[in-house]
Amino acid sequence: MKRLFTKNQLKLLEKMNLPFDPSGELSEAEEWQLEESVSDYFALHGLADNGDHTNEIGELCADIMTILA
Repeated sequence: MKRLFTKNQLKLLEKMNLPFDPSGELSEAEEWQLEESVSDYFALHGLADNGDHTNEIGELCADIMTILA
């Protein structure tokens, strides 16, 4: 299935070094891997310094997860 990501979301996905093009047609396995990668990236980079709320990266990750849902 092909997902429509924004330019900012695609730039973030490029940083995750995925072994496939997330802007193309995605298999079920690729969608699963994408979801796992975004979740991991969010955990590492998506929270503000104090951990109380999301930062800009976290918001992008959340938006990507919404698209994948």
